[in-house]
Amino acid sequence: MSKNCSICKKRKTAVIESWMGMDKILFDKPLDRVFNESDKKEYIDLKNTLMLNLFELYHNINYVNSNSYEDLEALKEYASMKAELAESFAKNKIQQSDVKQMLKEEAISKENPESFIKQNYYKIALEAYLFNGVNRDLLTSFGKTEKGNLILTAHDKLIENILELVVK
Repeated sequence: MSKNCSICKKRKTAVIESWMGMDKILFDKPLDRVFNESDKKEYIDLKNTLMLNLFELYHNINYVNSNSYEDLEALKEYASMKAELAESFAKNKIQQSDVKQMLKEEAISKENPESFIKQNYYKIALEAYLFNGVNRDLLTSFGKTEKGNLILTAHDKLIENILELVVK
């Protein structure tokens, strides 16, 4: 296998891992118990688009997942463990006094303050998961390019749309 094929395979594995990790963060049960058929289809469509966007982002910043897995079960276990770490990070972040104060101030003006806070928690957890291991400086400088800005803006909008569907 050529080096490029190997790198591409590692990026695909990172995306599959992210697919599994997202569901672990957002739900801890099968999608059939969370959504009706229409919402389930919309969620899967949005998540597919997010994963394509993530793959493109990884490609553009030359991110390669260094993890390797013996089998699908090992991949699932790692995704689950990484999701728990991302959730723990989000809980700690939201408990920081400055973040807590900012969320309280912004939540007051929202129609549903509880949903607003929950969406922010999930956004922090998802970002911690999806960008774990990604060089932040590289991500920031990529975001300053026209292509990078487009990809990251699309990423943010997709996350926002997923969270609006999930947190009602």
